[in-house]
Amino acid sequence: MRITIKSKKEKVNINLRIPIGVVITLLRVSKPFIKIDYNKEFKNIKVNHVFGSSDVDVIIKALKYLNKEHKGLNLVDIEEKNGDIVKIKI
Repeated sequence: MRITIKSKKEKVNINLRIPIGVVITLLRVSKPFIKIDYNKEFKNIKVNHVFGSSDVDVIIKALKYLNKEHKGLNLVDIEEKNGDIVKIKI
């Protein structure tokens, strides 16, 4: 996975190459910690969907599929008028 962030105004240029295996391992390791007590945390906030531990399995399967079947796919490709760029590529 390649993540690119560029900003002309703040002169930031970040290029990260992260293997999909590392991302999947980090998701698996962090899964037990993604437990939220909805009553305590979001009592006064209207939330349509909260990222939960059950969503981690879906994300892992999707990343494996994308890496195997659609290598080189751009997940995020944003270019602002002021020159800021954010790209995430499998």
